[in-house]
Amino acid sequence: MSTDSERATQRLRAREFVLPALLFAALAIALFLPQLRDINGLLHGGSDGFNRAWRIWWFSGGFREWGDTLWYSRSVFFPTGHALSAAELSPLNMLPAVLLSCVFGPIGGYNLTMLLSFVTAGLAAYAYARVVGVTRAGAVIAGAVYSFAPYHTVHALGHLALMGMWVLPVGLICIERMAEHAGDRRLQLRWAVGLGACVGLAGWSSWYYLIIFGIALATYAFARMAPRFTGETRRPWGAFALAAAVGAALVAPVYVIVKLTNSEGSRSWRVENQWGTSPVAYLLPSYFQVWWGRWFARLWGTRSPAEDSLFLGWTTMALAAAGAWWRKRRSPVVWSLAWMALVAFVLSLGPYLYLGGDSLVSAPWKLESLRVAGRDVANYLNLGVPMPALAISRLPLVAGMRAYARFGAVVLMAVAVLAGFGFDRFAAWLRDRRVGAWVATVVVLLALAVEFAPMSVTMDARPTELDEWLAAQPGDGAVMWLPYENTVGDEQMYRTIFTGKPIAFGDTTYLPEPFKESRKRLSGFPDAVAIEELRAMGVQWVVVRRTSLSDGQRSALDSAINLRRARDFDGLAAYSIQ
Repeated sequence: MSTDSERATQRLRAREFVLPALLFAALAIALFLPQLRDINGLLHGGSDGFNRAWRIWWFSGGFREWGDTLWYSRSVFFPTGHALSAAELSPLNMLPAVLLSCVFGPIGGYNLTMLLSFVTAGLAAYAYARVVGVTRAGAVIAGAVYSFAPYHTVHALGHLALMGMWVLPVGLICIERMAEHAGDRRLQLRWAVGLGACVGLAGWSSWYYLIIFGIALATYAFARMAPRFTGETRRPWGAFALAAAVGAALVAPVYVIVKLTNSEGSRSWRVENQWGTSPVAYLLPSYFQVWWGRWFARLWGTRSPAEDSLFLGWTTMALAAAGAWWRKRRSPVVWSLAWMALVAFVLSLGPYLYLGGDSLVSAPWKLESLRVAGRDVANYLNLGVPMPALAISRLPLVAGMRAYARFGAVVLMAVAVLAGFGFDRFAAWLRDRRVGAWVATVVVLLALAVEFAPMSVTMDARPTELDEWLAAQPGDGAVMWLPYENTVGDEQMYRTIFTGKPIAFGDTTYLPEPFKESRKRLSGFPDAVAIEELRAMGVQWVVVRRTSLSDGQRSALDSAINLRRARDFDGLAAYSIQ
């Protein structure tokens, strides 16, 4: 075990990354094996993945087929159209996906980008663990935990924008190098530029990560660069300012594109529509754990199975506790990681404390109405116990956040590296008893595999019989799926690739204002008001999921004189508007 003073001159060599890269690649391939067998036919994950696959196709040249621009599509939310910058652009992840799609197609580009994110996240965490003094075996454990914990495997089911997890540990490495060169202003400023680049790349990955990783890196830097750790008289405020300026400069182009191409403007959420996670989510297996995840989810309840997938692993937590105790007096890293994890943990709980299910911790009051400055604030008070995230929930940029649970990525990073320290202690204990350290590695990796064990979720991304039938129909009239509440908008958005016909809806999270009004008039389908609205929207084909209708609605649909039933497709019926 190298000491901190020895670590200050320690440099990582490229060849020591070979075996960790092979291990992380093997684990990722095992996770994506069904998709790799049918690289452009099976989508890893669900509906959000279809949205991203469609965008990959669009940015790789699909927009030319519609005669639209790169940033605006008429093929969804027809005839209004949709600004693609209304949702995450994620150039850090979209660019490699588009390049890969040139060879493997949009689904292949999406799947492979997801897969590669596990290798890059694992290697980045491995590198940071090595920089702060963890042994190679311990760093492998840290990288495996950070990359294959439920936070990552579950978001890989659709959230391409959140695949830039590798940025956080690389930013932490830059801070460590700044601390190492505290007496050399030139080198310190050079590493500050690297830190700023990481902040910028976080914004290129996800607007969430710009905020989350920005706060995490600032917390870690402030703690790590304390004078008692660096030997300097003050923290390097100039270097911090330089890092912030570089990060802002890198994020600016994305911000400008959004402002120029998104007529909807900035988006903010009411505080009651912003939610955090339960503290229990860190302690109990994810809903997506293949063997007993659903049982634990029923035990404690969850409002969002995906966002609440923050389980750290009992093995990880035990190792992290041992590592923190063992290293607490030997390294400022433990102190810095603890502060970073604590801040992220508290913010991950969201504006109001939440325990599980649909319940919030009740406040000691229940008010029907309370007006302050002309506004009724009773709903805010009745939600539960206010948390620190409430103080930042209305700030610029932060007001666009909904899921504070994503701060859990930072908690995971800290716990993973502390677990690496704990593993080193465990391995040393075994060596004292003449047991090889490789035994510890195998035992811990197997324990993590059992605890995390993600279920495989795949979706068929090939054209269906309905897609082929729509593509064969004359004209370029739009397609509408009804009833609207029972459709998967992202998947049908993707299928415009095959049908060549626009759809009258799309990404269901960010609805254009004109469509919000149209949706109200469609609620009575198949009445005359809804049919007239469809005709005004340029809809020619209506696909109805008849199993979602009541008997009365099905009877009204069959007797509608302005609809012609054209073809049935496995529970779906296609109608043309007369």
